[in-house]
Amino acid sequence: MRMPTSSIAVLPGYEAQLAESGVTHSVAKLNAAAGALRDQLARSTSDQSFEICEAPCSREDETLSYRCRVTFQLLCGARGDGAWEYAMRTNREAVSIGCSYFPIASKRIQETQTKLL
Repeated sequence: MRMPTSSIAVLPGYEAQLAESGVTHSVAKLNAAAGALRDQLARSTSDQSFEICEAPCSREDETLSYRCRVTFQLLCGARGDGAWEYAMRTNREAVSIGCSYFPIASKRIQETQTKLL
């Protein structure tokens, strides 16, 4: 099922937005974490023979399924038109995601969300 697109959704609190490459974000985030781990290991052990294997996402579709938990809220009339819309919470406030489904949710959840609204 193809999901309707009224506009690109905003994902509050997420470092990578939908218009950005999930693969590029995955590689950068994993490289940063591996670097921090290398630094920590270098400071805490005299044995410097450790190796860290990195396996970032290699395809965009892989990046859509690694987010496993999110909390949604329904807002009514946030745009002033009385329509219901989905929101995510960030800094204790509901922020509209700007579309009728959560773009990085599983297809089954997306289908249910579009039917609900």
